[in-house]
Amino acid sequence: SREHERLLRGGGGGGSGGRGGGDGLDGEAAEALRVALHLNVAAVALRREDWYLAAAACRWVTERQPANAKALYRLGVAQEGRGDSPGALRSLAACVKAEPQNREARRLFEQLRDEAEQRRSLYSGIGGRSGFGG
Repeated sequence: SREHERLLRGGGGGGSGGRGGGDGLDGEAAEALRVALHLNVAAVALRREDWYLAAAACRWVTERQPANAKALYRLGVAQEGRGDSPGALRSLAACVKAEPQNREARRLFEQLRDEAEQRRSLYSGIGGRSGFGG
């Protein structure tokens, strides 16, 4: 919703504006707090299957920390929930690159990659048999 977007952009009140998020907090500790808040919003949104809110919260984090593995993983899950498998694969690949030991991200990435390959094989087989390409 618009309210979710406004809150995620930091439009919750007065303050200095700028990168501080409009909440009057400044510095690294404040930024870390905002990152943790957005990651928590994403976790709750995923449990509620609110894919849009989860993705928006994760994008807020990845705009500031492009290699944040937790945000990339949760973004991938949200994208898959919305039916955006290519986006999910990109996010999960970035997550695995940022955090190679993340077994859950690797497992989901491999599962989605295998499903995409199966779809490609199925569709290329159908196209080849029907005379429409292949």
